[in-house]
Amino acid sequence: MLVDHVRERIFRPNICPHDANAKTPKRQKILLLGGLSALVLLLVLRAFNIYGEILPWQAGETLIESLKSFVNYTKYPPSLDYLLLTLGIAWLLLSALENVDNQVSKVVERFGSAPMFFDIVHLYLLLIIYRILSAQFGANQGDVNDVWQVWAIAALLALVLYYPTVVFSRFKKTLNHALGEVPVANAVSCVMML
Repeated sequence: MLVDHVRERIFRPNICPHDANAKTPKRQKILLLGGLSALVLLLVLRAFNIYGEILPWQAGETLIESLKSFVNYTKYPPSLDYLLLTLGIAWLLLSALENVDNQVSKVVERFGSAPMFFDIVHLYLLLIIYRILSAQFGANQGDVNDVWQVWAIAALLALVLYYPTVVFSRFKKTLNHALGEVPVANAVSCVMML
């Protein structure tokens, strides 16, 4: 929630206008410094095993083993090191892609305008597909052995859920506009109370 609060302040119109042609050096600078700071803090904390991760990293017999140990972070619940790595990289990417405006960036923006919707719906869709296939063929009849298969499934889900995500995003914007830019979580609560 703290990160979301900071994010909301960084993307306010008075920090950076909504004009698509406007340069946004202040936001880019904030994102760049935030990303670099997060990654430097991660390197210091992890290199000396100070804080942030339950298991300390250990030097392995090879460089690859040492690197694997260094980036072995706890995702659930997220450790401080995991958060510093993911947020640091995300902020650097946001800074670098701030002024990119093409078809690919618009597709990514559409998914990003309703990420929770996509996340929840894709899990239910996978569950429904699993149940149908389990009823038809029995449980655990197929294997996903290669990484390309996971990426193929992810791409297929993205294609299938693109338009529902766009529709929900439009609904969300309409709801925010109708309620005076109230955050969607609060807006949905208000509508449900009616």
